Amino acid sequence: MTGTFKANNPINHFLLLMYGLVLHIPFLWHPVEPTTAATDGYFYRYLIHWIEPAGTAFPWLFSIIAFVLIYLQAIGINNLVNRQKMLPKPNYLPAMSYLLITATLPEWRVLSAPLIMATFLVWILSQLSRLYNHPNGRSIVFNIGMALGTATLFYFPGLAFILLVVVGLSITRPFKLTEWITAFLGMLAPAYFYAAWIFLTDQWQDFELPSVRFVSS
Repeated sequence: MTGTFKANNPINHFLLLMYGLVLHIPFLWHPVEPTTAATDGYFYRYLIHWIEPAGTAFPWLFSIIAFVLIYLQAIGINNLVNRQKMLPKPNYLPAMSYLLITATLPEWRVLSAPLIMATFLVWILSQLSRLYNHPNGRSIVFNIGMALGTATLFYFPGLAFILLVVVGLSITRPFKLTEWITAFLGMLAPAYFYAAWIFLTDQWQDFELPSVRFVSS
């Protein structure tokens, strides 16, 4: 099996998908309905509320979405490792290993806010690795900030990963004030647009922040 994924063959994308399906058959066969926690963000709650009717009629939907996210994470990590030449030659072993590890973790078998957050983080790490000597760094920096800002609206503790972006920018780019401002504007943009939507739809009265609630008198 490992010999197959040592080759850098495009058909391995399909073989990797089949490999992942075999590993994750137990939780695909016995789907678990996702729940919400206090740390889950607004977007995650909206997502669960939106797909809940379909999930009730088709219980495997939640497991399928979770598997697709895991598969995308595996491909993203594999591309990152190959692009950075962390192995002697490009192959699909990182993706294979990731699918194998996640198949042993019960928490990764359920659609959850941390799982969605992890998908964003893989993409953010991939983009950070492209920043070194990139001629147009500001666009990538803004996209990174916006991705992190969106991710925190799925999972509030994701705010801690602002430190990841700060460290990543410090390592990969010489200090440019405009790029740092661009990054933080990107982080704030999703919250700004979400707040604007809340305001325009007149939902401020029942709007909740973590541990804070605004109630009409």
